[in-house]
Amino acid sequence: MIASLLFTAGPLPLLAQSVSVTGQILHRRTDSRPLAGQWVVLQQLQRDRNVPLDSARSDGAGRFRLILATPDTGAHYLLTTTYQDVGYFSETFQVATLI
Repeated sequence: MIASLLFTAGPLPLLAQSVSVTGQILHRRTDSRPLAGQWVVLQQLQRDRNVPLDSARSDGAGRFRLILATPDTGAHYLLTTTYQDVGYFSETFQVATLI
């Protein structure tokens, strides 16, 4: 079931000391139809918990933009959303992979 939604993410250039994470949510079971109005949450993975850092709703094309205000090059991050009461997760990533 997790594979039925697809996160695509790509970086924007550094904004001062912050990093912008952009992407699109697609419904893979319907020919990659964009999902509008989905809450997307950027989280930092920590040993004992995940820390939400930013959130935004996807636009009509399923696109979103989140700001990582104080990036940590050693940390791992994750994007999450919920669709029809099921949680979906991106692959983890690091800031170095966005720059």
